[in-house]
Amino acid sequence: MNIRRLLLLLPLFATPALAQEQRIDATFLYSTDDAPHFGEYSGLQDDGARVVGALDLSGGLDWVSGDNGYWTLRGTNLGLDSYDAELTIGEQGRYDVTLRLDGIQQYKRDDGRTPYIGGGDVLALPSSWTSGPSTADMDLSRSNTRGFDQELQRDIIEFKGSYLFGDRWEASIGFEHEEKDGKRVQAGAIYFDASTSFAALLPAPVDYVTNDFTSSIQYTGDRLVSSLSFLFSDFDNDNQRLTWDNAFSGIGDSTVEYSVGQGSLGEAPDHSRYQFRLAGSYLPPMELLQGLNLQWDAAWDKVEQDDRFEPYTVNPDLLVTTPLPRTDLDAEVETTALDLRANYRPRWRPLRKLTLRGSYHYDDRDYDRPRDAYQYVRGDGADQPATIQSIFANSYDNQREGFDLAGDYRLPWWRSKLTLEYDYQQVERSNSSVGETETDTYRAVLRASPLMHVTSRLSWSFADRKVDDYQFDESFFVQRTTEFINQTPDNQRFDNHPALSQYQLANSETDAVKFDVGYSGLENWYFSADVQWRDINYDKSIFGLIEAESWFYGLDTQYSPQDDLSVFGYLSYTRFEPQSAGRSFSGGAEKVANDTIPPLAQGSDPSRDWSVNAEDEVWTLGGGVTWRYSETLDFEAQYVYVDTQSSNDFASGGAADLDTTPLPDIETTLHSFTLSADYQWRDDMTVVVSYQYYNYEEDDWALDGTSPDTLDTVLLLGEQPDDEDVSLIGVSFRYDF
Repeated sequence: MNIRRLLLLLPLFATPALAQEQRIDATFLYSTDDAPHFGEYSGLQDDGARVVGALDLSGGLDWVSGDNGYWTLRGTNLGLDSYDAELTIGEQGRYDVTLRLDGIQQYKRDDGRTPYIGGGDVLALPSSWTSGPSTADMDLSRSNTRGFDQELQRDIIEFKGSYLFGDRWEASIGFEHEEKDGKRVQAGAIYFDASTSFAALLPAPVDYVTNDFTSSIQYTGDRLVSSLSFLFSDFDNDNQRLTWDNAFSGIGDSTVEYSVGQGSLGEAPDHSRYQFRLAGSYLPPMELLQGLNLQWDAAWDKVEQDDRFEPYTVNPDLLVTTPLPRTDLDAEVETTALDLRANYRPRWRPLRKLTLRGSYHYDDRDYDRPRDAYQYVRGDGADQPATIQSIFANSYDNQREGFDLAGDYRLPWWRSKLTLEYDYQQVERSNSSVGETETDTYRAVLRASPLMHVTSRLSWSFADRKVDDYQFDESFFVQRTTEFINQTPDNQRFDNHPALSQYQLANSETDAVKFDVGYSGLENWYFSADVQWRDINYDKSIFGLIEAESWFYGLDTQYSPQDDLSVFGYLSYTRFEPQSAGRSFSGGAEKVANDTIPPLAQGSDPSRDWSVNAEDEVWTLGGGVTWRYSETLDFEAQYVYVDTQSSNDFASGGAADLDTTPLPDIETTLHSFTLSADYQWRDDMTVVVSYQYYNYEEDDWALDGTSPDTLDTVLLLGEQPDDEDVSLIGVSFRYDF
């Protein structure tokens, strides 16, 4: 079903007499060039002319609901792939029914080329394909490849309605149907082991359908407001797996190479979701508790997934002796969440400057999945491994519990207010490197006006996350068979190096400071400044992410010398510096991490340590002016400049084979200028002429100068960095009833 065609039916509902302040827009746009980055979400990625519509209409429905009946019809960007439209009919204080259509497009790149053909979940190579052990042996000429646009389109049709029973009760119901289709990039590899793979970037199809049904009932009383709601969601992926022809031959196994070998990847599985939710608030009537507001929000959620398993491998000539342990996953996740909150502002005069807040949060996620051992075929490139190399499917339950306390107090000087907050959170996990973490967070905020025309805000926070015990070998033990563990030496039983901590689970201390100030003491002028600093220190980590520090500086100003003229400008600078460290080592005996007597294994050798200090900088400059030249003519202009740069600095412990040459910098620049003029041609007609210039340029070494055969064993798309220089010209006719 093409949902966008339903837009043509909407005006058929607009039959009653129109009320005042109705509006219809028709805009003629012309774009001078293709510009994927410019049109990433707007639907304006292609050059050429187009017509875009908008409307905002409303009226009465006397023939349905008497004097209180109404309808509204609104739409924007009609005619583009990114659009929205909404029709509502109802009766004031009784009911309303809404039909909404919404389109969202994401368009990323349009210069990729691929030899793969096929519109479904099977990607084939052309019959004229030339194969070999390297991409240099392949015929990747334009006659043997085709263009590939990375484009995703999401179309939504929603129906919702509500009905008021008397003065207290309201029931609502809704249904939403979403279709998402297009193409995305998917990396796929066929490999024999971890060191030998033959890969390709693939034009993977996307064909998702999601249906959501919601219903709720709400009671609104003088002191009590409460609602009970139900949600059912069903996700259907038309493609259960992605299969592609192996483009390589002469790779050592004729059963998996071109033209008989294939690779296959599982896609997002179909699943269903159910949720019940109870939320509300209550104001106690007792005299001593006046000023107290109690709030609650409780939900139970369940997700079920029983999609059929695909075979271990798509290549029939590979030896598979042990079947799958089951036909489907038969898994579910149950989530129970509870939020309780209380706000209290005493009515007693000595405490009226005080406001107290507190909350409690509980979240439990229970993963119910059978713990079976899967003897899966690695990379569709070799026979099924021995039973000892099976991998277990595990559940990763976690439980979060926490509370926060806060208070606001209006101080007797500088028209100031002080806020103090404390937050505590505890997380318990299963089958994880860390069983429990505790985080204490402290915040202080001071808002003040120390001088006439000056407003300021200073905030500080400190968060301390503590880990009970980091078990670096946990993932190794929960995934492997007992036989495999017993055959592995004690000093090699890990996946990540024992000194490497996952940053989201590691001990950390986070400091943050923010200060902003505004000044309005000069006539017609307003100034503001903003400074932010944040530092996350993983104080117990040796390898991994060690520290991440960021700064932000911003300046804003506005000048309005008269009612019909306004000028604004802004400047900001952002800097982000993460620091990481690691150790380079290979497997087997070189993996050992705790040698102390030379010769040291690579995993124990500090000369094989490396570190990288990265730096990201963003400069943003902008400004604009609005000018009402006359009663019938307005002008508006705006300019935006953005420059981003990413650099890095490598260092090592001195091993001869570790290269510390930094990667080239990555830089992007954006210039955007818009100019528009609104001319009120008649009382009911306005003409808007607009011009936008957009210049975007990437300097990215990872894409610059690459072709599909740049890497020997990876078939690329040959995409280049964006370099866009486009003008968009528009003429709009706006008719006001």
